Amino acid sequence: MKLSSAFPFLILLSCTALSEATIVFTTNFDDQTAGSTISPLLTEAGGGTRDSLFVDLGSSDIALRQTISGTSTSNASASFAAANAQFVTAGGFEITTTFTLNSFTLAGTGVVNVSLSAFGSDSNLGSGSAYRLIYTVGVNNAGTLALQDTTASPSGATVVTPSVGSIAPVSGGTQFLTLTLKGIYESPTLIRLTGTVSNGSSTLTTVVTDTSILTGTNFGVRAAQNGDGSSNAETVTYSGITLETIPEPSALVFAFATAGFFGLRRKRA
Repeated sequence: MKLSSAFPFLILLSCTALSEATIVFTTNFDDQTAGSTISPLLTEAGGGTRDSLFVDLGSSDIALRQTISGTSTSNASASFAAANAQFVTAGGFEITTTFTLNSFTLAGTGVVNVSLSAFGSDSNLGSGSAYRLIYTVGVNNAGTLALQDTTASPSGATVVTPSVGSIAPVSGGTQFLTLTLKGIYESPTLIRLTGTVSNGSSTLTTVVTDTSILTGTNFGVRAAQNGDGSSNAETVTYSGITLETIPEPSALVFAFATAGFFGLRRKRA
């Protein structure tokens, strides 16, 4: 009887462990007002020309749109802060955004890109240190993916993985792309970062480990262009952003194993 009464408690323990995968920040923007700027939901920052606001895509489907243009380097970023300690204790984090590259103009050797940032030291995700998952489109670049650590060179960014694959955007805003950056703490001093971009049918993936883990608190999205003196531009529309913790695997294994053991003992009794 004691084992029987303990079993519900262990099921509760198992559910508690599962619930550690908590949402830290999420929005599909639908509760925002079209035409308004992103504050106070997010912090807008950037250099050069920037323009971020909420737009109505129809039937009150609100999205966040960033438009940049010009002949020199500029960016528009939207960020929010989250205490990174919660990811260490929970096992890791995952930040995701789905977007459409509605229009882009390339000239000469210029490039435009869309990126996710994690653990940024500055709300302007183009400055300071951060992990950056960057999707790049250029004259000779049909849509590659790379992970960057902007610590060494915030303005130019140090690429910590080579650009991989090629997923070209579709002009006219007909293709949605999803960027996901996941970080798993393999130890307190080692993090494994996995970045992906997908258009629903094709996926690019890049992975890197870091023993000098960044500790900034800013997460978010960034649209940028690196002009060549002629003309480069892009308009990015984000359907939402989600940041969540990833539960520590050992906690889940223990919970399931324990619940299963006592379930078996109860059945035999």
